[in-house]
Amino acid sequence: MRENDQGKPVEPRHPGQGEPTSPAPSEAAPLPPAGRRPEDTGTEALARALKASFAVLNIAMVVLVVVYVLSGFFSVESNQVSFKLRFGEVVPVGGKMALRSGRWYFRLPVWEQVETVSTDEKALDLTKEFWTEWPMDPSQGKRTLSVRQDGYAISGDANIVHMRLRLRYRVSDAPADALAYRFAIEDPEGILKRALMTSAVKVVGSMPVMDVIKRQGLVERITDELTRRVAQFESQAGVPLGVTVTSVEAIQTEKVKNPTEPFVVSQAFAEAQNAGSLRGRLVEEGRLQSNTIVTGAEAKAREIEARARGDAVRLVEATKADAAALTELLPMYERSPQEARILRERFTQRALQSVFNGARGVFVLHEVPSGELRFMLGRRPPVSPKRKQ
Repeated sequence: MRENDQGKPVEPRHPGQGEPTSPAPSEAAPLPPAGRRPEDTGTEALARALKASFAVLNIAMVVLVVVYVLSGFFSVESNQVSFKLRFGEVVPVGGKMALRSGRWYFRLPVWEQVETVSTDEKALDLTKEFWTEWPMDPSQGKRTLSVRQDGYAISGDANIVHMRLRLRYRVSDAPADALAYRFAIEDPEGILKRALMTSAVKVVGSMPVMDVIKRQGLVERITDELTRRVAQFESQAGVPLGVTVTSVEAIQTEKVKNPTEPFVVSQAFAEAQNAGSLRGRLVEEGRLQSNTIVTGAEAKAREIEARARGDAVRLVEATKADAAALTELLPMYERSPQEARILRERFTQRALQSVFNGARGVFVLHEVPSGELRFMLGRRPPVSPKRKQ
């Protein structure tokens, strides 16, 4: 028995043995139509496939063109200032550099870009420059400051304070300011941050430490100093910074006050603060008492002055009346000495009566014609309850 090329045994063929039996006609492969070759059928299938591919490609190209055109349309929001750039250069639209809000615009993709500046309020925080974490956690065991690791500021009376500040600002919606902020000024936020740091150092360095911790005018003075420094920068640079400072505030924390003193001297600061509060309270009480006393004294003085003016008017009128009466009686005095003596005695008795009515006790020495001195006693003065006891 022989083996084939794969090493399998094959049966020998005997002489006269015919070829292997061919398959039945029903099992034979179909023949191509008369007059067509198999190569023509493959070519037609390939053509149909290419035609379908080109149709899909055409549709995709149309879609891409539509997307490309639509991607060039854009609008500007009310809180934005936008600029159109062509090859990196700002180009005016409608004679104006900035695009007005509330309108649609078109740009050529790839060749033209749009730069947008938001005019919403922004926040810039100083969280590490004047702050340190170690005074807030005494368990760390660190008892001294490190100028390379810890942030701090020095007050006007040479005390150390820690604080965290937040600057709130807006980019101006004026086209020239927004253009300068986006293209003319390099790193405007860095400039603002440095200006805020120098303003804080200057203001804190001019205030007592207790005023800094109590924030008595601290953030207001820092805001004013920062505004002044921004104006000075714009004057020196010759271009606007393009921002408007809204406010400067101390970042609030839940556990630690801000600004605060170092942890190791917090007890001394608390005692000094309590003493200052007590001093302020006593000064305020003294001021209130002083106002009360001064107000009472002024009211009493006005009352005395009014009474004195009334007495003066009354005395003047009484004197005028007496002068008029005496002027009328003068002819009677001159005409009859007897009538003059009677009138004199009557006026004397009237004067004595007016004096005696207001006296508690009266003792009068009276000389009679016989040469005796007699005492005229008034009514008995009342005895006070203490003397009765």
